[in-house]
Amino acid sequence: MKSGNMTINPSTPLILDSNEYIFGISGDKASCARLIDRLDTLRVFVPAMVLQEVRRNLDALYGLGVVFFRLIAFQDNITIVWSPPPENLLQTYLKRGFAEEDAAIAATAEMVGARYIISENRHFLQHTSSLPFQVIDAETALKLL
Repeated sequence: MKSGNMTINPSTPLILDSNEYIFGISGDKASCARLIDRLDTLRVFVPAMVLQEVRRNLDALYGLGVVFFRLIAFQDNITIVWSPPPENLLQTYLKRGFAEEDAAIAATAEMVGARYIISENRHFLQHTSSLPFQVIDAETALKLL
């Protein structure tokens, strides 16, 4: 995608990596918190693996797991993706050098047609060429809103 075509509107399909929710809900990173504040205006797919990781980490580190569930519960714009991605898609991302969890998120993004994965993970952010979606951080996402 050319930078001129990069925008996020209410119908743009997105996946937020676990760290966006964790840093945003905990307040550890201002850009993530601002993005989470706008969650109700975004079209978000939440892979089951992300759901579990966020709950586990928010509970263990901050005692805030219930806050995450309140945030996403009963939101028409948020879809939890319970189905794992197809094995062939997962293998494609593993062969490209993605870590296992990142490969699962990337494969899910492709499966649901996400236009962006939003992540603060530097390993995720290094895989940016020839993907069917863009990998951006929260600060960039906020500029595109």
